[in-house]
Amino acid sequence: LTKTLRIGLSTLLDSKDIMMIGLAQTLFECSMYIFVLLYTPAIEETLSSGQASEDVPLGYLFSTMMLAAMTGSLFFQAVEKQTKKSRYGMHFTEDRLLSIALGLASCAFMLMAYHINVSASILMIAYHLFEFTTGLYYPAISSLKADAIPEETRAAVMTLLRIPMNLGVGIIMWHIEEMTSAVF
Repeated sequence: LTKTLRIGLSTLLDSKDIMMIGLAQTLFECSMYIFVLLYTPAIEETLSSGQASEDVPLGYLFSTMMLAAMTGSLFFQAVEKQTKKSRYGMHFTEDRLLSIALGLASCAFMLMAYHINVSASILMIAYHLFEFTTGLYYPAISSLKADAIPEETRAAVMTLLRIPMNLGVGIIMWHIEEMTSAVF
């Protein structure tokens, strides 16, 4: 086991591409877990601050957010298929699609941060935009990992790439009681 991890670490440290993929994975997935932990308290706080007096239909909200994630994944498939057929120079590679997903996720978080306690409808749009980017992110990052990480060291490298993300999520969970929806 230690030999396998040592070889995986060597592969990881020797490749700038794999390091960048790991950084993107850590940052995106940590932000996703923060979102998962705090989106319901944030929407309830926004609604209780005068936007509406009714209860939030969390089941419908979750369902529509999962639909947005599925739409992001379908968008990835459609763009990837169109890119393979394109003769007009419109090439959206996996790294470009990942960049688009990360940029849109940043915009969604900016909307969440700015519109907390201001507008429940804009907050909902930001939530759904973030879930769309989640659907776009997973196939893009998976394709990049498959291309960048050699098959013989893939399991070890993937294990090592999850360590910073798990540490980040652990630290977030440790301090979740101190966080408020002001994180958004």
